[in-house]
Amino acid sequence: MVLRPLWSLTHNALIRGLAYLDESNWLLIWDDHHWVHLWNRDGVRQSTYASPSRLAGVAASVNGSVIVAATTDGMVSLLSSELRPRWQLPVARRIGAVAVDPAGLLIAVADAKNQVVLLDTSGQQLRKVETPRPIQSLSFVPLQPILLVAADLGFVGAIDLTTGAWLWRDTPVTHLGNLAVAGTGEPILLASFSEGVRSYQPTGKILPPPHPWPASRWVACSYDASVLVTGGVEPVVTGFRGQQSPAFQHRLPQPITAIALNGLGEYLWVALQDQTLVALDLRPMV
Repeated sequence: MVLRPLWSLTHNALIRGLAYLDESNWLLIWDDHHWVHLWNRDGVRQSTYASPSRLAGVAASVNGSVIVAATTDGMVSLLSSELRPRWQLPVARRIGAVAVDPAGLLIAVADAKNQVVLLDTSGQQLRKVETPRPIQSLSFVPLQPILLVAADLGFVGAIDLTTGAWLWRDTPVTHLGNLAVAGTGEPILLASFSEGVRSYQPTGKILPPPHPWPASRWVACSYDASVLVTGGVEPVVTGFRGQQSPAFQHRLPQPITAIALNGLGEYLWVALQDQTLVALDLRPMV
């Protein structure tokens, strides 16, 4: 299948992260100049926020009512849907990752001291969970009180948010990328440089690969997991229809710095090393 580019544009800084907010139809972007942006689906800027220091990550609820920006020096800022600051708090000495649950009720922050801190949206700390390694990727499981965590090497696990206990842990001996999870909680997907994608059931059982996966730094899936997309070291995105063999491979002119997929698996946004953002139409796959 040949993908049809919808549009492309050149941003004024290297894009470090992307997230699509399905209920608001906004694209959340953060860049190397420490700016956070909200664009509409067509690439038109809606609002911006200048972070006071280097961003470690940005996350949001699916309707965009809660947006959180975390900096590497340990500050967490809660932003409105217009990217206006509501509050800012020091949470950790150094932050590696941040996540917001889909409903916008909880914030998770991972720090360099092997801790995950859970906050409510007033900034009150609810609990801390010790981790064996510094966490670089966080993802809440939709509709379940579970937080998924992964280090950049050799650790992935699931935390019960009601108790702070570990539901399961795994120690794959491989460099790891980002986490993604379907709306039902299965599969849990972990990008991997050596395995391509490592898939788990909600219980932590590893799912056998249905086919060879390309080496991946990024993985994304639609809400029902009917569409999966990977991106890796090579400037190529690969799409899968569920667990079937690849439906497409699309080569890009520059290395990839971030990807985002909408919940229906219809549109893919890819940020490139030359500051370009490309929107691709996946609707022939759906």
